[in-house]
Amino acid sequence: MYLLPPGDKKALQDLAAKIAPSDSSAQYARAWEMQRKYRDSFISYFGDDLITLPGHKLNEAFDNFNHYYIEKALCDMPEEERSKYPAAAPKMQFPEALTCHDNVGLIFDEKEGLNFYPGLEAFIAPFKNPRLLEEEAYREVITGYLESDSISTLPFRKMVERYPESSRQAFAALFANPNWDNDKDFHELMEKHKGAFLKKEWVPTTLPFNRYDD
Repeated sequence: MYLLPPGDKKALQDLAAKIAPSDSSAQYARAWEMQRKYRDSFISYFGDDLITLPGHKLNEAFDNFNHYYIEKALCDMPEEERSKYPAAAPKMQFPEALTCHDNVGLIFDEKEGLNFYPGLEAFIAPFKNPRLLEEEAYREVITGYLESDSISTLPFRKMVERYPESSRQAFAALFANPNWDNDKDFHELMEKHKGAFLKKEWVPTTLPFNRYDD
């Protein structure tokens, strides 16, 4: 399995949905296992399931990561098998809509797969330091994420998980609610703005196409 550019993710999810029925249950289960292994390798290589990279470094970073992933997979193969498979992945070519940004956030979730967020650092910053929400620009970033129909609950959940108290303060400031409770109010916020994602049945974003993932 190789990482596909973000623009191909929707097509891959649609294809994954087609193999989900029970008559393909083994293949579907293998796709989930592939995603788990790829995520584990991502975390092992980058050190976390949430990272940010300069946009112009995306291609290089994932060329190096895919090389690491393949090397690891080949090392796990019997020696007589290794020669049957190429030791180099195709070069990555992310769209300019990503590479033009100063920073791009990546979150590799167990269910939602690998997601890309241009300018994620501006979203993270006020959850770490709620005083930044005194500036309208940071408030607009968060409300923009909330109102987007293409962004799931994932980045919000990550902020609450990683910064429980400062994220509580950030939401309290954003909604002028000093008694904000992440346990109660956060769920209601996600229901209001991200209800479709809460009901979504996720499918793997990796599919079993080659021997690297056996």
